[in-house]
Amino acid sequence: MKKLLLTLLIMLFAMTAVQAQNAAQDDEVNLTVVTPAAPSKETKAQRKAHEKEMREKVDILAHQKAIQAMEQGYFVVMADRVSHGATGYTVSGLSNNANFLLRQGDGGIFQVAYMDGAMGQNGLGGFTLHGDVTSPKMKQNKDGGVTLSYSMVGRQMNAYVTINLYKDSDRVVVTVSPTMGRSNITLYGRLVPYRNNQIKIDK
Repeated sequence: MKKLLLTLLIMLFAMTAVQAQNAAQDDEVNLTVVTPAAPSKETKAQRKAHEKEMREKVDILAHQKAIQAMEQGYFVVMADRVSHGATGYTVSGLSNNANFLLRQGDGGIFQVAYMDGAMGQNGLGGFTLHGDVTSPKMKQNKDGGVTLSYSMVGRQMNAYVTINLYKDSDRVVVTVSPTMGRSNITLYGRLVPYRNNQIKIDK
């Protein structure tokens, strides 16, 4: 009888130890139970209105950043379309990392590269102008847009640059007017803040 009682006590002690160990392990587990979101009660029209509002907020923020970049003088216009004033010839779907207007403080680069097999001045079917940026002027337009103009004075040619920023957007139209020898060139694209001290601007 004593032996049976002793055996029962040992078994009870072992079960208590296992339960305590499991409880300790349970205390170390952190579970995050995610409750499914309630189904949206928005109608299709409400959802479209909400999406439009969000897009407008994004566009306004991009517009503000573009204006700040124009004021500070550090930006790049990434062109997706280029048009020639004299002929009206337009090239779309361009590689915007090769067709751009760059300003970095008092220096800048204007480049077009059509990648059409023609060599051109820069070997990419276009030309590249490095120059000093002088006489920058910026004004607010009546339609809510902003215009920035300045001259680029380089060794190969000089040009007058006009940037028109649309209202509530970072989209711009850039007109580059060489002082002699070439017709106007118009870039269409986005103006975004950009500062890169590693870019070499030959002057």
